[in-house]
Amino acid sequence: MYILIVARGYPTDKYKMNGIFEFDQAKALAQAGHKVVYAAIDARSIRRWRKWGLENFTKDGVYVEAIN
Repeated sequence: MYILIVARGYPTDKYKMNGIFEFDQAKALAQAGHKVVYAAIDARSIRRWRKWGLENFTKDGVYVEAIN
């Protein structure tokens, strides 16, 4: 089964708690054999310096599409 999860962000090395609940749920679903796409929309304040744009990668068995 394909599952799409739309979240407010994803955990990174710098922001470990950003979207942690949703990402843990996505990892559990992936470990159960589902194909999970995790769409993260990071709309935090522009005062926080970070890379802007689109990212896509696989982390812990979960395919991540991120808009920063």
